[in-house]
Amino acid sequence: MMEYELFIYTKLTYEELLKEVERSFKLFFNKEMNIIQTEESVYMGMDKFSFSIELDEQSDIDFVSDNYQINVNTYFSIEVYNKTFDKGILEALQLMGMLLEKSTSALFLEIGDRQLFRKEQGQLWINNNLEDYQKEYLNAETIHLLSSSFKEKKMKMM
Repeated sequence: MMEYELFIYTKLTYEELLKEVERSFKLFFNKEMNIIQTEESVYMGMDKFSFSIELDEQSDIDFVSDNYQINVNTYFSIEVYNKTFDKGILEALQLMGMLLEKSTSALFLEIGDRQLFRKEQGQLWINNNLEDYQKEYLNAETIHLLSSSFKEKKMKMM
């Protein structure tokens, strides 16, 4: 399983975000998703990946805002399952593209603090200093799932 973190800045509430993810999932994949809500998070499980909206992770949001110099207010934990990784990462990127449309800034991290992409002032930036395995799933052919317009730059690791 590959684990990722997506931080975004949005004016939507958690409930509105959940409805957007659920609506987009049905629209994109014509499937239902499992939703489990706790006091700390809303888990949205699919057959190839899962998204969790973390409701009580202000310390993570503050850490990312301070250390990556980016304005974010919402945190998603994303897991892509190994057995279906090739298809799962593409579906997850497609849902992330919808979330990026709803946000003014965003940061996508692979667990371990490697920046894969970020959005600042409406511009999507892709890290051009990726590991070989990351380039296999985040390349010119798959980035179109996130945005039709992007630029590349070297991004630091924390």
